[in-house]
Amino acid sequence: LAPKERDGLALMGVRLQASATPAELQALLYDLESRRPVLFVDSVAISGTSGINAQLPDEPARLEVRFDLYGVVRRQKGAAQP
Repeated sequence: LAPKERDGLALMGVRLQASATPAELQALLYDLESRRPVLFVDSVAISGTSGINAQLPDEPARLEVRFDLYGVVRRQKGAAQP
């Protein structure tokens, strides 16, 4: 993702996509947002899986999730603003 600025902070990011159960997704998002250095989850899109193998009888439901993950980067002295 292109660098951006929010509230005076320079941010660099990546777009991630995963498949997870609701419990796995909750644990992942909590883990990402409670780390140091600080990471920000943005633009979250969550959808249920579909198709013949979407949910097997004894398996928990799976979700498809896509989100952007940003971290604060230090600006080099004299560097231009993003």
